[in-house]
Amino acid sequence: MLVVTSKQMSEIEKKAFEDGCSDEAFMVLAGSNIAKVIQKSAENKKIVLLCGKGNNGGDAYVAGSILLKEGFCVEAYYFSKPEDCSKLNQRYLKEFKASRGAAYLISDVNHLALPNDSILVDGLLGTGFKGSLKDPYLSIVKKINESSSQVFSIDIPSGLNGTDGSVVSSAVKADTTIYLGFLKSGFFLNDGPNFTGKLIHVDFGLPKKFTDQIDPFANYFQKADIRLPIVHAKRHKYDVGYVVGVAGSYGMFGAAMLSSFAALKAGAGIVRLYSIGDTIETESKPLEIIHQLLSEKNLDEFFREVKRSKAIFMGPGMGRLETSKSLFFKVLEKINVPLVLDADALFFLAEDFKVKLAQDTVLTPHRGEMLKILNEEELDDVNLIEKTIEFAKKKQAIVVLKGAPTIIIHYEKKPFIIASGTPALATAGTGDVLTGIIAAQIAQGVDIFQAATQAAFLHGLSAQIAEKKTSTYGLVASDVIENLSKAFKEIERSFGKKKTNQ
Repeated sequence: MLVVTSKQMSEIEKKAFEDGCSDEAFMVLAGSNIAKVIQKSAENKKIVLLCGKGNNGGDAYVAGSILLKEGFCVEAYYFSKPEDCSKLNQRYLKEFKASRGAAYLISDVNHLALPNDSILVDGLLGTGFKGSLKDPYLSIVKKINESSSQVFSIDIPSGLNGTDGSVVSSAVKADTTIYLGFLKSGFFLNDGPNFTGKLIHVDFGLPKKFTDQIDPFANYFQKADIRLPIVHAKRHKYDVGYVVGVAGSYGMFGAAMLSSFAALKAGAGIVRLYSIGDTIETESKPLEIIHQLLSEKNLDEFFREVKRSKAIFMGPGMGRLETSKSLFFKVLEKINVPLVLDADALFFLAEDFKVKLAQDTVLTPHRGEMLKILNEEELDDVNLIEKTIEFAKKKQAIVVLKGAPTIIIHYEKKPFIIASGTPALATAGTGDVLTGIIAAQIAQGVDIFQAATQAAFLHGLSAQIAEKKTSTYGLVASDVIENLSKAFKEIERSFGKKKTNQ
């Protein structure tokens, strides 16, 4: 699925109208499909349409008329005189009234009383809005957000910038955003994720010849995009995927173990972990992990294992002592196997990025780590993504920019936005888990960009499954690992085992 800016959406609709497409036909189909979505949640609840003067309000009226015919109790509140509204808005307000829908012009928002335990449909403002909300919309949005009713926003929550996701004054906090045609980039940037709620797509009839012309802001990764590694009947652990890790140091073995065990649970056949120091903590070590020390004395042995491996991860729990830094750079300059860098490895690179990375390198920074790599104090999401794309092109690397959402950036392709995840992932060690999953996917023969992208999706899906048992509060990184098998099972159930990386 494509993610577009508000300007791109406007331009493609303009081309369609110039080619003879009907904005009225678009509105009728959009309203019909919006009604179908709302109907699934409405049950016996009252439905209240909150309508602006543009075509978003018209979409709401069309949906309301259909819901009335289906036997639902629907009423509409509008805030501008009909003659000040768009022609289609005026037409479908009349049709809504003709369908015996109660419609009220609210000239004083202080008199607006929104019901609780109802369905509120936000048809106030569209994707073209930018800047700061002014009254009456500012007061209306405040009342919507104070209500305990379920809120559906049409195309975009009113007050949210559809391109950069900024909210200057306020915006509707939607439980569900019913977006038309394409996802908007503002859903995923800056404030956007805090306001959109669940995203549901509806078609409004834009012909495919116009959609094919779009050069999107990004792509949206879904479950259907997963390509599981191929499983052969005659295989052994090295065929399945041999992962070598350079992670862990005294007092910091937890991160290394999380990455290592996640790699095993994500399908790697064997994981050999090298830690830095002169002792190894073994009490909590999973039995399946081969764990050794790495020092100047056994680098030859280490590089022999690297040649046998199919993917390497470096960084989690390495520590930031000079010993770790020295070994990191000595190892890095000689690696020609697909490589995943995280945590302390990124810290070292941010300090000294003169080294040339291996051809297939994945970096997994969160926002703060990426800012350090870019030598920037602070950037909004749009500028952070732009500069990360520039960095990826310069270094010929893939960057997994962790956050809400996670964005996968390739040096030659459009970014991918990951559709899974939960705020419960904001806890120590979950990034280490992702590192192991990426390495395991690469080691099993998945294309490196696909591996990074679907690993992030599986990571988020596993967290969503875990959250159902643990709640958003109290989920820990090991819960994500424990539920990876359930995430894979869900993928297999959805598409069958033939949905592989072929």
